[in-house]
Amino acid sequence: MKTIQEIRNLFQELTGASQEQLLDDLLKDFELKGQVLENVKQERIEKRIIKSCPHCSSTKVHKRGKQ
Repeated sequence: MKTIQEIRNLFQELTGASQEQLLDDLLKDFELKGQVLENVKQERIEKRIIKSCPHCSSTKVHKRGKQ
């Protein structure tokens, strides 16, 4: 496993165009992973079964101090 300093040194050895391409690729990967995580979170929220209060049917029910 390379250290951060080793990676920085390797990055500095690249040409300007290669550095720019690498940064663009890393940014796209980062954005894609973030979008995937948001999609998974949204799916979990949609699939979560919300239990309502048996007395008033409110979905904002606290059970043992938790919602």
